Parts: sequence; structure tokens; C-alpha cells
Amino acid sequence: MAEISGGLLTANAGDALNSFLLGFFLPYLLKNPVLIALLPVMAAVRGSIMTSMASRLTTALHLGAAEPRIGELLGRETGRTLTLALASSLYVGILVSFMTLYSPYQTVSTAAYSALLALLFLLPVTVLVIVVGFRYNLNPDNYVAPVLTVLGDVSTVPSLVAVSLVIEGRADVELLLAVTAAYIGLSSLLYYALTGGESRRVVGEGLLSLILVGLIESGTGGLYDRFTAALVGLAVIHIVPSLMEDIGASLSVLASRMTTDLYLSGFEYAVKRSLVGLTEVVLGSLASMVVLSTIGVAAGSVAGFDVGLAYMFKVIAFSWLGLLALLIPLVLLLVWVSVRIGLDPDNIVIPLITSIVDLSVIPFLVFIVAPLLAG
Repeated sequence: MAEISGGLLTANAGDALNSFLLGFFLPYLLKNPVLIALLPVMAAVRGSIMTSMASRLTTALHLGAAEPRIGELLGRETGRTLTLALASSLYVGILVSFMTLYSPYQTVSTAAYSALLALLFLLPVTVLVIVVGFRYNLNPDNYVAPVLTVLGDVSTVPSLVAVSLVIEGRADVELLLAVTAAYIGLSSLLYYALTGGESRRVVGEGLLSLILVGLIESGTGGLYDRFTAALVGLAVIHIVPSLMEDIGASLSVLASRMTTDLYLSGFEYAVKRSLVGLTEVVLGSLASMVVLSTIGVAAGSVAGFDVGLAYMFKVIAFSWLGLLALLIPLVLLLVWVSVRIGLDPDNIVIPLITSIVDLSVIPFLVFIVAPLLAG
């Protein structure tokens, strides 16, 4: 519970930093709407890639598969993650271009090189928080997902802006960078397809989950547009991204622990242990709910919302606990289905469940929490 709580509170610190960065760069983002179009999907895909990598590393450490050749393991995971980052950037760039009619060269080049720039920060941090924590007898399953989810979001805005500043208004540069990224990404995919083995499985399953994540997150963007007025009326629109991240992080903790238990002792044991895990996740999330409520009130006052801490805590607690209860069976189902059809839950479950959380938060706030508050 202490490790879960610590991970989520770290994520809350990242929520505050992300809100500051978003506000700092907002004038530039408003002048470059292609970045706003890329932002939610890139953040979701980046978090999915890094949490999947972390889940695989954690499972290897628990099973003893990382010792004594941890350097070799890290090298393989770095190559797989870079390949998935580039390949998913191509997909995201084309998807956003299709939906918004922006130039595909601009969307692909911005997405691909911002992903590479962010990975310069995220790859070493991911390895550090896992290996150091494990060395000090901490269980990475309990804290890594919240930390990496928010770090992925924090790195998204500055990396997108940095790349945009380089290529802004330069069609020749956009084209060159897009073609180069496509060549490297497709060459890496071909390499893994031809070499076979575990890496081909990781990349193939990772791409499958990321394709689904992109489609789901596109729906989330539509919900933002559809229910903006309702979210403003509830005085919670400014806290929705952080709420998505933190609820997704809670469920990711449970999914990561279930995967580890599955490999150690089988599916039946993992299901039994999930009841203990759920209790620990709920209790470990309480402090984070209070902190996020405080952030929501403070940020809301800047945005012109005058709501009390008790109101904001009700909104966050109803949403958090309600979606945990609603989606826990889905986590169990995704783990079971992935095992039954021969997929690795480390590669599939966390990306899907965090995207489903994103898709669920807005309608849950509007249709479930609002009537409860009114009553």
C-alpha cells in the first residue's frame, strides 16, 4: 500500500508539473493546432509503450530472467521500444492527418521526432526507477505504472513544441524527416519480422495494442468536444486529464501485479490474489485522491471555478472508485483472453485498460457523477 500510494503521489506531482507546462506553452499550442490534435494520442501511446516495457522488465526481474545478463535484456528492450515508438508515430501521424486534414508530412515528422526526443529522457528513467527500486526490495509492479504514465505526459508537450519549432513552415524539412522516420521505422519492423523469436512477438503484440489505443483515444477526443459544456458546468474540465492518468495508473498497478502472479503461480492464483491487490490499490489511492482534489481546487481557482475541496473530492472519489469497480472485471477478462489466445498480457493489457479508462472518464462524470452530486 505504501508503494502504491508513493507511486500515485509522485504522479500527482507530475500532474501539477504537466498543468504548468500546458499553461506555459498554451499560446504556442493555440497558434499551432496540429500540436493539439497530436497531443492526446501521442501522450496515450507514449505511456502505453513505456508501461509495457516496464511491465516486461519487472516480470523478468521477478522471474530471475534478468540476471546475470541484465545489460543484454536492456539492449533488447531498448531496441523493441524504439521500434514501437517510431512505428506507432507513423500510425498516429497518418491517423491524425486523416482526421484533421493536416499535411501527413507535418504530422508524421512531428510525431516521430518528438517521440525520439522524449525517449532520450524516458528510457534511462524507466530503467532507473525499476532496477534501483528492485535492488532496494521494492516491488516495481506497485509504483512504476503511475510514475511512467505521468512522465510520458510531462514529456509530450515540450517534445512536440521543440520539434515543431525546427520544422515550422518548412515543407522540405517536414518531407525529409517524415521519409527518414518512415524508412527507419519500417526497416526496424522488417528486421524483427525476419529475425523471429520473442522480439517479433513483443513488437507484433505491441503494434496491435497501439493500433487499438490510437482508435480508442480518437474517440476520447470526440467526447472532449461533445461534452465540453457539461464538464465546464461541473467545474472539472481542467482536472479531467489528471483524473484519467491516475485512475488508469491504479488499474495498471493491478494489471501488472496480476501478470506477475500469472507467470509465477498460474491464472487461478492470479485471480485470487487480485482481490488482495484491489484492496491495496483502493487504500493506496486514497491519499492521491485528496492531493488531486487539492490540485483541482487550486487550478480551478486560476481558471475561474469557485468550488470547495469537499465538492472536488466527491467528484474525484466517485469517479475513481466507481470506475475501479466497473473496470476491474474487464482487467481480469483481458488477462484471461490474452492468455487463452496466446498473447503476453505484459504487451496488451495495460495499454488497452488505460485507453479504456480515458474513454470512460468523461461519460462517467457527465452521466453518473453529475446526478449523484445533484442529488
